[in-house]
Parts: sequence; structure tokens; C-alpha cells
Amino acid sequence: MSAFSKLAILSLILVIVGIGIILTTPPPAHAGDPDDIIGGVNLDKMECVERRKEGDSSKEPFEVVDIDREREEIKRKSKGDVVQDARDLEEACIDKGEDSFLRAIEKTQIEGYVYEFHPVDPENPAESEWFAVPSRDVPVIAKGISFEIFWGSEPDGYFYFYKTRFGEGPIVLNLRLPEDAHPLNPNVLVESTGLEETWTIFLGYYRGDVGPSDVTALRLPDGNLLPLGNTTYESIVGLDGKSALPGVGGVLPQNTSPWVVVLAVVMLIALPTAGMYKLRRNRLTNV
Repeated sequence: MSAFSKLAILSLILVIVGIGIILTTPPPAHAGDPDDIIGGVNLDKMECVERRKEGDSSKEPFEVVDIDREREEIKRKSKGDVVQDARDLEEACIDKGEDSFLRAIEKTQIEGYVYEFHPVDPENPAESEWFAVPSRDVPVIAKGISFEIFWGSEPDGYFYFYKTRFGEGPIVLNLRLPEDAHPLNPNVLVESTGLEETWTIFLGYYRGDVGPSDVTALRLPDGNLLPLGNTTYESIVGLDGKSALPGVGGVLPQNTSPWVVVLAVVMLIALPTAGMYKLRRNRLTNV
């Protein structure tokens, strides 16, 4: 058997092996497959609660159950499987009582004020100074990853998401305005930690076709500047003493798939083989 024939057979074998690896290699798992887990699981942001017994005079329907010792033990023995760690913490919570269950901590509160801005000189709004007036009955929209709720402002412009506590994650605030009104600082972002914290947000808008020429110079009745649009409010530290920002965004490094490597090797061998075959045919033709 000639060297060319041996090389051709070797190339064929590598192609068959490559196809076999492609068919037998499972597809990569993405966020949401199959455990519907997106991002990391922070055990410090979970709490164990138990429904209060009948006749309990407390206003809160649930009582927090202490699982700090179990939490620290799970973190100490963790092998890096955050999903399994969360399941272990859930089991530790259930063991505390038949009515106990694990949930994300949701204690962050959001409040604020809505102001309508008017030009001092209505005849020349583009060059006029502007002043703020509290605005009532304006819906404030809070939108998170899995929810969208709203609450209307009161006569003094104050809004407060009544009986609503937020968990960890990004929350975007906007105003729902009529067609003749325009927001001055849309998309204010609150990076909620889920912990006991209260964010006070100021939102403004104006009516008409011509708005303030310099939004950065707008002042509230107390003399402070109106926060700009796309402003981000975030806590500096969390329970672990590190940044309280949730782990979102970014691109994970992708490992090279083994079948890609095999195909690359096959191509490196097959292409020279094809070239040698063509040269041999040309040589025989010219003889």
C-alpha cells in the first residue's frame, strides 16, 4: 500500500472520529438550562421564615428563623456548586419546622417625590429659568427583572411603594406621563441589596414642546439639584463587607469544544491530502 493510500485512510478515520464526537458530545448548558438558574446564588441574601401561629398578635405574618450556623457550615463545606448550596440551605430551613421555608430577603424600600417644572418666563421657555412644583396623581413605575409595579404620587408629590419590599437586583424608575408631558430624568436605576435600606428618588417632568435648555441646572424646592437621567443609586457595601452590586452582566470565557479541535486536525490533514492527490493526478495526466 502506497504512502498516499495510507494517508487517505488515516484522514477518513479522523473524519469518522470527528463526526462521532460531534454526535456524542452534549450541548453546552446556558443560563436557565436546566435548573433555571441565572447568575450566582448569594446565601447571605436568603432567609428562613415560618408562618406565625394563629392568635399571634404580631403584624408580620412570618417570623424569621435563625439558620446562621447552618449557613456558615454550608459555606465552609461548599465545593463551588451554588445550586447545591442553596438546596442544602433550604433543607436546613425546612428541618426547623414543618411551616418553615427559604426565601430571598426583600426589605429594601423605595420612596421619593415627583415635580413638574415650569419656566419663569412662559413666553421664552428655552432661555428662561425653571422652578419645580410638587405634582400629584402621577404614576411612578418601578420595573425589575421579573416585575413591574406602580404607585401614584400624593398632593405633595410624595410617592411610596406601600406594602412593597424589594429584593436584590436592579430596579428602574420612570414616570407614566400624558402625551403633552416629557420626563426630565428618565431611567433612574436603583441597585437594591434587598437589605433594610430606603432609597429616596426625585423625578421631574415638564409640559409642552420646549423644555429647559440645561437640565443639569434644575433645582428642587429645597435648593438641591434634580438628579440626572440614567443616574444609578447603589450601596457601597453588603453583608459580606464587599460591593453590594448584584452579579449581572459580563461575558463568561468560553472553553474550546473538543470536536472543534478534532475538526481542525482533520482539516490540517485533509487539505494536504487533497493537494497531494491533485498533484498526483496532474503528474499521471502529463505522463
